[in-house]
Amino acid sequence: MLGSFIVAGHAWSISTENPSSAKNQILLAGTPLSSAALRSRAITAENQTGAKGQGGQTLNGRKGLPCLWEFKKDQVYTFAEIEGPGMVRHIWITVQNTSPEKMRNLILRFYWDGQETPSVEAPLSDFFGVSHGRTAAYESAFITMPEGKGFNCYFPMPFTKKAKLTVTNETGEDAGMFFYQVDYTLGDEIDEECPYFHAQFRRDLHTTMYEDYVILDGVEGRGRYLGANIGLIDRFTGKGVWWGEGEVKMYLDGDKDFPTICGTGSEDYAGTGWGLGEFHAQEMGAPLAKTPYYSFYRFHVRDPVYFNKDIKVTIQQIGYDGSPDRAGSTGLLGDLVTQGYYKKDRLDSGQFERVDDMCSTAYWYQTLPTRPFPPFPDRELRSALLTGKAPGENTGITRGLGEDETLFEGESLSVVGKTAGEVSVQMANPDFIGEWSGNAHLWWNGGSVGDALELTFPVSQTGEYEIYTQLTTATDYAIVELLLDGKKLGKPIDLYSEGIRNTGDLKLGSLPLTEGGHRLKVIITGRNPKGVNGYLFGIDYLCIKKQRM
Repeated sequence: MLGSFIVAGHAWSISTENPSSAKNQILLAGTPLSSAALRSRAITAENQTGAKGQGGQTLNGRKGLPCLWEFKKDQVYTFAEIEGPGMVRHIWITVQNTSPEKMRNLILRFYWDGQETPSVEAPLSDFFGVSHGRTAAYESAFITMPEGKGFNCYFPMPFTKKAKLTVTNETGEDAGMFFYQVDYTLGDEIDEECPYFHAQFRRDLHTTMYEDYVILDGVEGRGRYLGANIGLIDRFTGKGVWWGEGEVKMYLDGDKDFPTICGTGSEDYAGTGWGLGEFHAQEMGAPLAKTPYYSFYRFHVRDPVYFNKDIKVTIQQIGYDGSPDRAGSTGLLGDLVTQGYYKKDRLDSGQFERVDDMCSTAYWYQTLPTRPFPPFPDRELRSALLTGKAPGENTGITRGLGEDETLFEGESLSVVGKTAGEVSVQMANPDFIGEWSGNAHLWWNGGSVGDALELTFPVSQTGEYEIYTQLTTATDYAIVELLLDGKKLGKPIDLYSEGIRNTGDLKLGSLPLTEGGHRLKVIITGRNPKGVNGYLFGIDYLCIKKQRM
């Protein structure tokens, strides 16, 4: 019979062997040191059935088939199909190119005991604990992502009759190589009352004012809520307000109007407080906290959440602006007030209601059958704003690339040095969507006269290049000087304007560039006499055009 969770060191597991005697029954991470009942197996691209003695045969055992070589567009690939009883103990996956669009559109679906409804349905990187199609080097009780390159999970996944694990390429193009290994045991003693592993992804691009975002509902049966990873893209970025006052609520076994379990704040649910920075621990963490992208997780291991009939889990969208007054339509928050994304009812507090862009992957165990999940977010919704575009919105200026031109979005440039301030990706607010390529720019704030920011970009072929850029302008933007590999690119550029605009396509000059990395340096030299409140800088894109000889 399925046992309970056992902690040993940093590993969490369960034992499903019913020992004939407790004598000498020493457990390692919940598993016996030896077993006559359990059989260890592994499935890979080379041994797709996990058969005993059938691994490593291709090319006489010299690594002939380490992966699915070409994951085709729209292909549904069954990477494990196992007859039970047994338990999936570990899954490892890695892929070529971990771009956000790819990570959000390789979709995992797991099926237990012949059900047609999946019990697991989530994008690859979201299932492995990081939202927004991002990857991060982190470790938790059940998931690890070494160097942000390998995806590992240790959720115990029992099954009585059959396990079927699939991945679907919904990226719209061929996805290259797909590496995997599924480690499992056969012979586990699992009865009909055993709760099965489940995971479900959701996303809401615009939550409804006063209605809490739903992490999980529609569950019927007996089981245990294990936790979730929760993501937010902060559309209030740069407005000086905090997003995370919302409470996590758990409605158990018939709760309607009010929950049995209610927390105290969003970052509090992740086990920290007074804001959210990047950290990772066994049962809680935030592997991603780079404005405007946040991703945090919580696992309920030593604080179990059980349910016997049903469960619903939600999180509020409440922020804090530090003022007892209500923001108006002409201030810093004016555009968000006008769009209906901000509302404050209480004037004795800095708290306000928000409309947010939320996503989540919930993990839980429940007895079968699995009720059908809500409609899975389509590719457009899954991919929205991962790099700046929202469904149905203006896609922003996309510079028409001519022959021999290469464009680097500002948000893709690597920061290699800065003397002060913070650098982040800032998404376009709806008032000026269309002003930035990709609806985003790389934003530097907190600098002053004399401070410098250094960025790097690659050149694939040696030659003479014309250099172009598009920068952001506004009342609080600086006068800057640009240098490429130490050479000045024209005169200082005054980035002052009334309202948030862009410079248009600026030609900075021509330079010989060698193959390899190059450095763009930004130096703040001053501020327009009409300017106010800062020395900001934003780069929308950098474009290089190779000259024909």
